[in-house]
Amino acid sequence: MKNKILWCIVVFFFSAVASKGQQEYKVGTSTVSIEPDSTLFSIALSGYGYPAEGRFSINFSFYGNTPGNITAITGLNGKFFAADSNHTFWSGTPSVNGISWKKAGSAGGIKALAGINESIYAVNDKGELLMTKITPGGANWVKIGAAAYINTLTSLNGKLYATNNKNQLMKMDPLQTGSRWISIGRANVVQSMASHGERFFAINAGDTLWHIQPHKADVPWTEIGRYNDITFNIHIKQIAVVNNRLYAVSKDNKLYIGAHTSDGNLSATAFAIQRNKKTVVFVGVDLTGFSLSLSDDVKDIVSKERHIAKEAILINASHTHFSPSAQAYLAWQDFMQHPDSLYLNNILKKKLVKAIENAIDHLSPADLYFGRGTTNIGMNRSGADPENPLDKTLDVLVAKNGKGTVTGVLFLAACHAVFNSEGRETYTISANFPGTAREVIRGKTGTDAVFIQGCAGDINPRSLDHTATGRELANDVFNIMDKKITRLTGEISYSFDTVNVPVQHIIPAALDSNGRLVDSLHIKPWSAEAIRQFQMDNANKPGNLFALRNTNWGGLMLNMIQKRTVPDKLAEYIQIISIGNWKMVGLSREAVNEYGPAIRNIWPGNTVSVAGYCNDVGSYLPNKWHVAEHHYEGYDSFFWYGQPGVPALDVFDIVIEGIKSFKR
Repeated sequence: MKNKILWCIVVFFFSAVASKGQQEYKVGTSTVSIEPDSTLFSIALSGYGYPAEGRFSINFSFYGNTPGNITAITGLNGKFFAADSNHTFWSGTPSVNGISWKKAGSAGGIKALAGINESIYAVNDKGELLMTKITPGGANWVKIGAAAYINTLTSLNGKLYATNNKNQLMKMDPLQTGSRWISIGRANVVQSMASHGERFFAINAGDTLWHIQPHKADVPWTEIGRYNDITFNIHIKQIAVVNNRLYAVSKDNKLYIGAHTSDGNLSATAFAIQRNKKTVVFVGVDLTGFSLSLSDDVKDIVSKERHIAKEAILINASHTHFSPSAQAYLAWQDFMQHPDSLYLNNILKKKLVKAIENAIDHLSPADLYFGRGTTNIGMNRSGADPENPLDKTLDVLVAKNGKGTVTGVLFLAACHAVFNSEGRETYTISANFPGTAREVIRGKTGTDAVFIQGCAGDINPRSLDHTATGRELANDVFNIMDKKITRLTGEISYSFDTVNVPVQHIIPAALDSNGRLVDSLHIKPWSAEAIRQFQMDNANKPGNLFALRNTNWGGLMLNMIQKRTVPDKLAEYIQIISIGNWKMVGLSREAVNEYGPAIRNIWPGNTVSVAGYCNDVGSYLPNKWHVAEHHYEGYDSFFWYGQPGVPALDVFDIVIEGIKSFKR
C-alpha cells in the first residue's frame, strides 16, 4: 500500500513538472511584402479623393544622356534602339553604370519604332511602314507597307499596334502578306507608346501616362501617372521598355528610368494559433480596404490547401491611405474605378496566401498572454465635444516560448493611418504609422508584429508625423507587455455571421439654418428624374471632385434602377474568434469609434477586442447621429463609396442586437 501511494506521488510530481513546461498552444507568424514590383510600372494610390489629378507611385530618376535629339525609341532583346533628328539610328546597351550608345545605321525621318523578334519596324514622316533586321552591318530599311496618319507604334505577341490622328488604336500583322491596319478601339491622344506583358503604355503631350490591356474590352485606358513636379518632374516625349523596366526620354533629351516611390514597408503579416489541431489565423494587411471577393478568394485557397475553415481566418486592413488601390471606387475618378488586376492577382492575393501558409508552417509551442492599456495617438475628427467619443483602448496579444522569449506580437488600436497629404509623402507607398510601430516592435523583440485596425472610422491621428505616431504606439505596446499581461488558456472557436441593415435611400440634404437635417425620419428615395437632374446640376465642373462623385453616383443609381437591382439592405459581416476567455470581434466596413466599447460590453465576463475593416470594406458603419446629422461618415461617404443608400437610423442598435442574437 505504501509503495502504491509513493508511486502515485511520484507520478503526480513528474506530471506537474511536465505540464508546467508544456505550452498549451502553437503559434506561428510571418511577414510577407506586398509591394508592387518593377513589372508594374506605376499604380494608383487609394485613401484620398484629392488631388483631382490623382496620386501615382511612379518616380523618374536620371539614367543617362541620349546621343542626340531623339525622335523615336523602342526596346528589344535587352537593348534600346533610337532614331534622331540627324537621321542617325542608334543602339544602346544598359548596364549598372548607365548606358552606352553606338551608331547602327541611318534613319531618315523616323517618328515611331517597335521591335519584334530580331526585327525593328518604323513609321516615317512619309507615311511608310519600314522594317530592318538587326545585323552587325547596321540598319537596312525596307518599305513593307503604308502607315498614313500613324503617330505611334509598338508591338505585342508578334503583331504591330499603333495610334493614328483620328484617336484610334490600330493593329496589323507585319508577316501576313497584304495585311492592313484595322481599328480595334479608341486611343488617347498620345505621342509615344510601348508594350510590356499584355499591356500597352502611352504618354501624351500633357505628361500623362496611361495603360490598357487591349484584350479586356471592359477595362478602358487607365491613367497611371501624371506630372506633379515632385516625383514625376520631367516632361516626356518618348517612352520605351527594356528588361522589364519603363524608361522615358525627356524633351531635353535625357534618359530616365521609372520606379515606385515607396517606403518599402508594405506587407501582410499573419499570426497563426493552434490548439488541439484547431487553427485560427489573424492577418493584418497594409491596404486602405478590399472587397469581400478578394478576402474570400484568399480564404478559399488556404482552406482547400490547408483544410482550415474560412471562418477561422480573419483579414484586416490597416487602412493606410498610401497603398495601391485594391478595390473599385466606382464614384471616383476613372483610375480609381479599376484597381490594377495584375497587382491584385499576381502579387496581393498570392502574398496574402503565402503569409498565412508561412505562419502555419512555422507553428511552435507557445503560451499566449493578453494585455490591455491605452494609447493617445488618436482624436475624434468631429472635434473634442464630449458627444464625439474617443476609445483609447490598446489591446496586445503576446506569444512566448518555453524559455520566455517573445515569438509573436499582435496589437490593436483604433486610428486612421492618414496624415496631411503634402510633398513627396503624397505619392509614396507606405504602411504609415502601423509600419513604423511594427518595425520598432520587431527591432526590440526580434519577431513579427501584427497590427489590427480597430473601430477607427471617425478617428484621426493627433500628430501629422506618422513616424512619431508609430513610435509612440510601439512604446505603448511595450508598456503593456512589461506590466499588464495575463496568460490565456482554453479552447479555440470561430464563427462568421451576417447582420442585414435596412437601406435608407439617399436624398438631397435638407438642412435648417442650424445645419441640422430636416425631417430625417421620413426619407424617401429619389426618382430617376430627380437623379438625372442631380447629374445635370453637377455636370461640366472640371476639377470639382464632389461634382464628379455626384455625377458618377447618379450613373450608378440609374443603372441599378433600370436593372431593378437597387438593394434594400446592407450586409454587415461579423466574425468572432475566441481563444479561452478572449474574443476578437471583426466588423466589416469602416466602423466608427462607438462600436468598440458597446461590443466589449456584450461579454462583461470576457476580454473582448473589436476590430473594424475586416473581410470587406464597402462603406462606413456609422452610428445614428452620423446619419441623422449628415456627418461625412453617415452621409457623404456613401456617395464616395458608390452606395445606393445610407444605413437605417437605428443601424447601431441593429448591429449590436444582431451580435447578441448570435450567442457566440
